[in-house]
Amino acid sequence: MKHFFDKEYKVLLVTDNRGNNLVKNSSEFKSYILSAGTPTNKNLLKKFFSYFLIFYSIIRSIIILKNEKPDLILGFGGYVSFPISFTSKFFNLPLIIYENNMVLGRANKYLSSFSKKILLAKKATKNFPEKYKNKIYEVGSILNKNIINYSPFEENENKEKFSILVLGGSQGAEIFGTVIPTVVKMIQDEGYEIEINQQCIINQKNSIIDFYKKHNIKNYVFEFD
Repeated sequence: MKHFFDKEYKVLLVTDNRGNNLVKNSSEFKSYILSAGTPTNKNLLKKFFSYFLIFYSIIRSIIILKNEKPDLILGFGGYVSFPISFTSKFFNLPLIIYENNMVLGRANKYLSSFSKKILLAKKATKNFPEKYKNKIYEVGSILNKNIINYSPFEENENKEKFSILVLGGSQGAEIFGTVIPTVVKMIQDEGYEIEINQQCIINQKNSIIDFYKKHNIKNYVFEFD
């Protein structure tokens, strides 16, 4: 966002309630809220409701694009970005998508068929359609370097002591909360001193913290907010 502001571009953000909570006090740009969720791994009723939210968000996206008349759509993957990115096709607006993971997500995989460019943090090796590889531009992480380089722990040259950061998607992957603590304990048992910073879902937070405390593993466990 800072890059666009430095270039004096007008920026319009389309996000969900969680994302809007982070920027609602900013006067630098205008934002809209869309509601959308993944229809996968749900029962029939919840799946129907998810598809309804996506359809409703597409209708809202049409209204947003008609009123705002942007010159470019930049999508960052996930079901929240899907409606506005998909709607760009109706207005013949150029779409650029960004994929931060090694595996191309479902939303970006579908959008890649009509996106002008596909920006990757690292070269995607799985789930990537061969016919769209001519659109790829490997640009690295778009996070601010201060965030990438930040650590609450002091730097230590001891190679047997290191810190690990675990981020599991926008809300913390549930499987990470089950697997990662055990893996960290295995590394500790090999003689390494571990400092773990782990994102998790809210109902796993206390059990993960208790596990690390029990095994004397320095930790910072946090949920997405």
